[in-house]
Amino acid sequence: MVFNRNLVVGSKKFNIDEDYEIDRSSNYVIGKGAYAEVRKAICKKTGYARAVKIINKYEFTKSEIVQIENEVYILLKLDHPNILKVYNFYEDLNHFYIVTELCTGGELFDKIIMNGYLDEQQAANVMKDILSAISYCHKYGIVHRDLKPENILFLTKKLDSPIKLIDFGTSSLISKKEKLNRCCGTPYYIAPEVLDGQYNEKCDIWSVGIMMYIMLCGYPPFNGINDKRITLAVLEANLEFPIEDWYFISSDAIDLIS
Repeated sequence: MVFNRNLVVGSKKFNIDEDYEIDRSSNYVIGKGAYAEVRKAICKKTGYARAVKIINKYEFTKSEIVQIENEVYILLKLDHPNILKVYNFYEDLNHFYIVTELCTGGELFDKIIMNGYLDEQQAANVMKDILSAISYCHKYGIVHRDLKPENILFLTKKLDSPIKLIDFGTSSLISKKEKLNRCCGTPYYIAPEVLDGQYNEKCDIWSVGIMMYIMLCGYPPFNGINDKRITLAVLEANLEFPIEDWYFISSDAIDLIS
């Protein structure tokens, strides 16, 4: 599959205020980064609440803008209940605007930090949704390449809320026999074959296993004092389940992680 930039460029609209009423109050920012922020917006036609990612495009290089458009292109192609839905893409003189589903339940990362870990049933529910989303991506030749708890959102604050997979900025289209070589991802979750520079979509499965491990015990299986030590630990792949933290976890869960 080949990235068709014209599909994204052709899908842009130029005045988001015609279609959406954005909450621009200073105290209502859903998320914020160095060059982007996420705000709530209301669709004027339907009345539905959405999220709008507002990106300051002049803070990015041309190649980074292509990466942003690549993410939008991929998300516009996807239609799965556990993948964040993109509705519209706008551009004005200074900004890009990506209109998506509004998720109010927070990140999986925050839930793990708040509780220390998830119980096995909660982890199983999250894993089912994540694997469903990743299976769908792989079926259509898309490898995510940066799966981590920060990129898993809960749609609502309910205990049984479905999850939404986000952040396809480093994703890639891949054919069945193709190998990728660009090293990207986050050290704790990156697969050994990505570090070796020859990998395919199966690298995502490794990352899902790391997330499951962290969900059940609260810390990563391969750790270190800096990124270099972490990547060395990943390459060694010495997987352990300390009895003091894993005594009450089922053998089925441990087998699945392994």
